[in-house]
Amino acid sequence: IYVYEINYKVLGFIGIVDNYIAGIFVDKAYRCQNVGHQLINYIKKDHKYLILSVYQKNQKAVNFYIKEKFKIIKEQIDLDTNEVELVMEYNHKRIESK
Repeated sequence: IYVYEINYKVLGFIGIVDNYIAGIFVDKAYRCQNVGHQLINYIKKDHKYLILSVYQKNQKAVNFYIKEKFKIIKEQIDLDTNEVELVMEYNHKRIESK
């Protein structure tokens, strides 16, 4: 888990297991202030390939990840919630070759 904080106040965090982003959270008061972007960029330094799942109906999150150069690679159903989720990946090599 990587934490973004200012003056001992946690503004956001990101959890990663191997190359899987298990979760990202930004305090509501600090959204749209580049906290999520900075967290993603920080882990991109050590991870040239990342993968995550996000609910399709969470369009703000989907758009955020697309802006961060993630690509939708698969659509599936989350068996616990019956929600459609998108599997997205970031692949530094794919981006460099464009």
